[in-house]
Amino acid sequence: MPRLLVFIGCSRVIIDKDDNMVSIVELLDSITARRPDGPLPADAVSPVPWTMLAEWLRSPEDEGKTFEQRTQVVMPDGTEKGEATIRFSMTARRHRNKTNVNGFPMGQEGEYILRLSLREVAEGACWQVVAEYPVLVSHADMAGA
Repeated sequence: MPRLLVFIGCSRVIIDKDDNMVSIVELLDSITARRPDGPLPADAVSPVPWTMLAEWLRSPEDEGKTFEQRTQVVMPDGTEKGEATIRFSMTARRHRNKTNVNGFPMGQEGEYILRLSLREVAEGACWQVVAEYPVLVSHADMAGA
């Protein structure tokens, strides 16, 4: 299986077309949702786009195999809010997957987990969680802004 080198949530990922170097803009650490009047609805979502980045290192046994990467957002109460799956092959020494997301769930206060899982595309293959990235969401009244 490929070895995970990096898994992060951030505001934006820029990949230079000339040298393929990566720039990561604003790591997601904590988010404060400003509520105008009373509690936020449980399904509230920030309209801000953001990105998850995973970079993998090929192992010798990865040659000719295809893998699937799954990213999920797990809310503080344990429910999953959104999932994306990317299929890829390790044709080079490193492989990078970028998942662009529109909106971050904000309805619950607490720690959200960005979860990364991997499996080989083969009959009976199971998902293996390989990384989790925490993002703390807090709520604040507009008056306190």
